[in-house]
Amino acid sequence: MRPAATLCPDVRIVPEHIARNPIARAMAKAAMTSAVRDFVTRIYMMRDGEDAAADGTASARVLAIGIRLTEQRGQQHGAACRVMRGGMESIVGLAQRRWKWRSADARAIDVALHHALDAVRTARAHELNAAWHFVQQLEQQAAQPHQPTEGPTP
Repeated sequence: MRPAATLCPDVRIVPEHIARNPIARAMAKAAMTSAVRDFVTRIYMMRDGEDAAADGTASARVLAIGIRLTEQRGQQHGAACRVMRGGMESIVGLAQRRWKWRSADARAIDVALHHALDAVRTARAHELNAAWHFVQQLEQQAAQPHQPTEGPTP
């Protein structure tokens, strides 16, 4: 068995037989809650202008998974999804500023991450797996260089 891979503050990919074990799931949820609490504390302590690339990308991944989980449940118009999308907009702004932190974004990201945590906590193993794979595909598409389309040039 290979070790679990940590992907971001609160999402761990483990072998399926472990994911189906209720004790292992309870332990993972407790660890997830602790990791998000520590992570959110860190974003309140960051100084304006500090490089937040690692924190921003991890937050974006967590929020993308949370948003996808709500979409899978048909709750994309609900308050939790709107809050997570608002947090994602803050992270997009962070990326546009070349990952220079702005403390004014901490509250939006904090609340959004807690909604994402709630979505992950209540997700079944297959729902989380589907959401993770969807987000992973988005990341792979974003990482691919854009190929020019063939066609007539003006």
